[in-house]
Amino acid sequence: PALPVIRRVGFGVAVADACLEVQEASDFTTQLPGGKGAVRETVEVLLRSRGWWKNLIEQYQGNGIA
Repeated sequence: PALPVIRRVGFGVAVADACLEVQEASDFTTQLPGGKGAVRETVEVLLRSRGWWKNLIEQYQGNGIA
């Protein structure tokens, strides 16, 4: 089920414990396995790649959230 979706989206992501075929079809493979922080890792990679990470962290720290 993952392969057709990965082929259609703009940025395919596979978790570290995905099968080899899914990893090869993906644009990015996480270092963490599914259920162990892979989504958080992916979100951080995307935010950093867009240059938004630092600003978001500063906002959270400024609001006493982090």
